[in-house]
Amino acid sequence: MGDTNQTEGQQSAGAYAKALKNVQDTISTADSLRGFFMQARSDVKDYLNWKTQLNNLLEDLGEWAPVVYRPDGWWLPILRAEPFENYLREQQGILSPAPDCRARVGWAKLLHVLGLRPTDTRTLDWKSTRKSSFDPTAPDAIRLEVEGRVLCHIVNLFQLYGEENNDSRKNQRAELIEFHLSFGTFSIKRGGSSGRFLVTFDEKSQKALGEQVLPFQWLGMRDGKGILRRRGRHSACEQGTAFVTYELALAYGISKAQLALSLDGHRRPRKDRARDLIRAIEAVDSAEKSGKKDFLLITKQWVDDAQRIWRRVTVNPDVDGKADTRLINFLVEGVCSSPEVRAPIPATITKFVEGFCMTDGRALELYWDSRARSNSYGLWYLVLHKRKRELLSHLKGAWEGEWNAELAEMVDDGSSLAEVLDLPQEIVNAPIIFLPLTEGHPLWDSKARCHVDI
Repeated sequence: MGDTNQTEGQQSAGAYAKALKNVQDTISTADSLRGFFMQARSDVKDYLNWKTQLNNLLEDLGEWAPVVYRPDGWWLPILRAEPFENYLREQQGILSPAPDCRARVGWAKLLHVLGLRPTDTRTLDWKSTRKSSFDPTAPDAIRLEVEGRVLCHIVNLFQLYGEENNDSRKNQRAELIEFHLSFGTFSIKRGGSSGRFLVTFDEKSQKALGEQVLPFQWLGMRDGKGILRRRGRHSACEQGTAFVTYELALAYGISKAQLALSLDGHRRPRKDRARDLIRAIEAVDSAEKSGKKDFLLITKQWVDDAQRIWRRVTVNPDVDGKADTRLINFLVEGVCSSPEVRAPIPATITKFVEGFCMTDGRALELYWDSRARSNSYGLWYLVLHKRKRELLSHLKGAWEGEWNAELAEMVDDGSSLAEVLDLPQEIVNAPIIFLPLTEGHPLWDSKARCHVDI
């Protein structure tokens, strides 16, 4: 009897355990199903969100959507330098965009204002993403790839020039630079360790995206002199000649080939290079007085060439760039011995005389400034200006070497050395356009990428 009760108890316990396990399995299955359905619902929600983003992107691309999203996948536009230069040449540097821009992303707006259309296969190139995992809604996924030279052309041609930016002294190699164009703003930033440039474009207004754009627009100064005094927006070059003028400036450093300074390099004699320098600087400095409407376009290369010739004449740097101060010392001794100068202070006079030479730390500076005033000349300037030719007549043999002999020739040939010493190292408010992004700038030969704001 006892054994029978024990057996029945064990069977009951077993049945209970089995029933309990079945209940637990049922609960676990229910939890799993609930988790599955919750995950499925989350995945569906994520997909719907992604689909919404995709539809918004296609809508934001406007007329560019059909060429970006094709049956065989996603394609990205590329703007290369050579076809873009051909396009600008055909358009004579004038942009004529369609009046209606339906796109809402930065690079599409930029292409629109440049007058480029989705069907423009001669100027635009395309590349396939070729990745099954490519997500077009990811940040910066749908982008415009641009060769750096293209961006340089856009800035050089369509920047609004004025006192704030028409300045050879500005640092154009900063990590972040903004350029204000007649139709919007470029922000150009070097992209981290890759060295790539990242570019964003913000339009000035929706209306500006559909307006004709002329190159080399400049803003009249508030209190400037001469031609620069005109208020409002003006064109620095005649329509139809602007792009040809621009190409001359890129080729020669200045838009008048006869004022080029880089021809023949160092092969020509020092006195001939000095005459080139005198002619060029005097032409630029006197351009305002000529009353001509067409401005001179000038590059950093031309300024560098001018400074190199100037230094070669006045301080004759060695292979390491170290200046030779013997001409400066010669002139300082001459000023100190002048009867007009009482109790001379050689160190102070030396600093003054260095201002006539292209010594270390000095540069040719071209800029606009409505507040600029005429220089007031002190006694030492008047003494040096008055006695310069007399002093230089004794230069021959003042020290030994080829440099002294060449300088003596420049005194004998009509005193071109004196003319070099008289050249202004600041040219203010002349009708010139200083092109900010030309050969030698890191952006010129780089790859750049335009952001897309989604």
